[in-house]
Amino acid sequence: MLRDSVKNQPISCANFVTVVWNPFFQKCCRFLNDVKKKSIKLKEILTIDRDCTSSEQLENELIKLCCGVENCHDNKKLERDHRWISESVMQIKTYLSMCDQAKAADTVLEIKEKLKLSGNFDIVECVAQKVSETLQDQPLSSIDVNMGALASFLQDMASSEEKKNCIETFSDCMDIVNWIKNGNITI
Repeated sequence: MLRDSVKNQPISCANFVTVVWNPFFQKCCRFLNDVKKKSIKLKEILTIDRDCTSSEQLENELIKLCCGVENCHDNKKLERDHRWISESVMQIKTYLSMCDQAKAADTVLEIKEKLKLSGNFDIVECVAQKVSETLQDQPLSSIDVNMGALASFLQDMASSEEKKNCIETFSDCMDIVNWIKNGNITI
């Protein structure tokens, strides 16, 4: 972030490194270090571009960022081991998937309330609670990749905007459903 004193002001080449490059470089280093140590907060994970849909694409972007930082770093003995990235990406993708599943779980719980359903919704409620706002303050290390399997049955709905919209539309039509259900149909 540029300091207020230099916003909208021309920057000389001599000041560019101090005002723009160094803060940006430090932010990149801090981000990579936090991802590597898995201390990055989950709410920061939500700022990752969702266009990196595949794990491979996200992993490649992190490797590029690592290589860029390593090439700019003064210390030539810098560790160039990128194996940690795969595990971090798995946890990141698991968390993002859990967020999608939580949205789907919320939709199912809305339908449960509107239809006054009495079935066992424990796992759906569990998924909705797992990704609550309090979880967002936790570090990446708190995500177990096995947590994603907890609600795999919601994944289909979570990954299809069309299916989610269909269920929400059904939920919005509860007056008609109740009318039909109660048999108050006259011709």
